[in-house]
Amino acid sequence: MSKQSVSTIIVDDESLSRKLLRKLLSSDANVDLVGEYCDGETALNAILKQKPDLVLIDIQMPIMTGIETVRRLLPMERMPYVIFITAFDEHAIKAFELGAIDYLVKPINKDRFLKAMERAKSAIIQEQFYHLGQKMLELSDNLNAVRQPSSSVTKNKVVKVFKGEQLKQLEIKDIVWIEALNQYLKIHTMKNTYILSENLAQFSKKLNCEKFLRVHRSSIINLEHLRLVNKKGYGAYSLTLSNNVEVKLARSRTDLLECLLANAKE
Repeated sequence: MSKQSVSTIIVDDESLSRKLLRKLLSSDANVDLVGEYCDGETALNAILKQKPDLVLIDIQMPIMTGIETVRRLLPMERMPYVIFITAFDEHAIKAFELGAIDYLVKPINKDRFLKAMERAKSAIIQEQFYHLGQKMLELSDNLNAVRQPSSSVTKNKVVKVFKGEQLKQLEIKDIVWIEALNQYLKIHTMKNTYILSENLAQFSKKLNCEKFLRVHRSSIINLEHLRLVNKKGYGAYSLTLSNNVEVKLARSRTDLLECLLANAKE
């Protein structure tokens, strides 16, 4: 398999659907089909073992639905990109909440499918670029640590990030909030947004735990930039930050309300 090929798994209980997807993928030299499965449970085990770049998955299947299969992939350090392909359109919201890159309704439209594949391949290539950049950063940091042993004192005050293809050094205190998207992070400041190829759990270790708070599975906020705590309905809250962005507070994190209210600036 070439370095630029996208390893892909098909999951669908209908043999005709798998055959059609296989045919559509066969014309793309940049896609490497590494497996086909007809139920969610078998597919889940294969995905965890093979770690493909992309999964094309149906929703209504025996043993385990496609939604549940993808939900169980969330703890993966490097979760594959997912395109749901199903006869039902009512699951789209759940699919996108799980981070799906696209949602296609059967019968499959060839042009629509190819557009979804281009979107997925573009995201995967971008991710590979950031992973390469991150490895270069780690090598640079290791070399600096050897040359300047005392640098560990300031280790958690700055972070190296990308804006476009430019490498920047960002002071952690300037971060307003951090957003997890698939395999990378968007780091938001008052003026700019930066990209970092790292998962949220890893990055949170670099932060001052007294100033930064994880308020959702996919977001961390800087308490210094918290302005308002908004009640949205029964048990639902959002947080307004100093850049006027609203970040959702997970229902499972409402135990943080007292701390959040104490830190809100307005």
